[in-house]
Amino acid sequence: MGRKRRKARRRAKKNDLSIQLLKLMFLPATLPIAVLSRAIMPKHDAKRKHTIVWKRDFDEMNGTEFEQFCVQLLKRNGFWQVRQTPGSGDRGVDVLATKAGHNYAIQCKRYSGSVGNGAVQQAYSGKAIYNADIAVVMTNNYFTKQAIEDARKLGVQLWNRDIIKSFMSS
Repeated sequence: MGRKRRKARRRAKKNDLSIQLLKLMFLPATLPIAVLSRAIMPKHDAKRKHTIVWKRDFDEMNGTEFEQFCVQLLKRNGFWQVRQTPGSGDRGVDVLATKAGHNYAIQCKRYSGSVGNGAVQQAYSGKAIYNADIAVVMTNNYFTKQAIEDARKLGVQLWNRDIIKSFMSS
């Protein structure tokens, strides 16, 4: 019996050492992801089992930070192949993503006021340029009446702050 236990302990030690080495090898590659995703990591709360605690309110982010926030939020909600388009010359699309076999072209707008129909038109044209199935305008605010009418006619999905908050809580 003693011999079997010693072998088991040695195997366990060896496995622990292998895991530690893997962590050290992949730490530099995962560090930027960890820093970006820290803003939306679940954190234990005494009142609720799990809730998302935000370091900064998304209304206080700049445009680039909001786009990065949207990328992480989409990944957390089951989207894959989520990537930002280049900053300049993005052709009306800030984020490309896939979910349930559909390709999404997403225009992210961090505005202090309502988002107008210009963003809807950009997302619609970007959808064609990037060969996407679905065009979306995602904002921290709400949309003007004209933007809602144009989106309905063009088939563009509008994701306002309420939808973002529902993504944050899921």
